[in-house]
Amino acid sequence: MEHTVKYDTAYASFLEVGALYSSAGKTTPDDANTWEADAGQVYTDIQNWTNDQEYVFADTATNNDPSANQAKVNADSKVYETDLAKTKADINQL
Repeated sequence: MEHTVKYDTAYASFLEVGALYSSAGKTTPDDANTWEADAGQVYTDIQNWTNDQEYVFADTATNNDPSANQAKVNADSKVYETDLAKTKADINQL
């Protein structure tokens, strides 16, 4: 079963940031665009982790070796940590 993580909240926040800058007569800074792209990647990372974790659960439930899928889950987690750190750094630039 594929899961889709909703990105609506982060995108709505990005739009609000843009509206604030616009109402002040300023252009949205590049850092906001970078944050929006990185935040979107974090949601993709969560989706990948969730989908791969389901394979681990399925392997375990059917008495199959989950090690290959667990390796994917571990890799997904590391990618998420990296992307989340980038997103936090982007916020600090705003």
